[in-house]
Amino acid sequence: MRSAALLSLLLALAGCTSWPETGHGGMAEYRAPRLAEDATPDPAAATLRLRLGCVINRLDTLHQQAEQRGVLTGRFMLAQAESALVQREFAAGFLADAERSLQRLRLTTDTLAAELPPGTTLAPECS
Repeated sequence: MRSAALLSLLLALAGCTSWPETGHGGMAEYRAPRLAEDATPDPAAATLRLRLGCVINRLDTLHQQAEQRGVLTGRFMLAQAESALVQREFAAGFLADAERSLQRLRLTTDTLAAELPPGTTLAPECS
């Protein structure tokens, strides 16, 4: 009986010692990477970076406005996770994937903006 309990304790502790590789899984899935400044920027990447920054700023402004109005919903958390995904795709160089994800994020921010009460000051929309 005592050896079975000791064996199960050792197996449980052994399961806690395996961690994912750095940048794979865990909090890396929810945090946006820091974007490095390119020495020679690609024009398509530079345009995408500007659009990405604009959409992220609009999402942050919508989040603040919703928080002030007391209408903060869980959809903002989903939109922030989607924003982190777009930033990870962009940082990895998957520009086509980042473009598609950015379009989905833009639709999400438009939906969130429409749900705010009338009279709410919104950030300018990205072009």
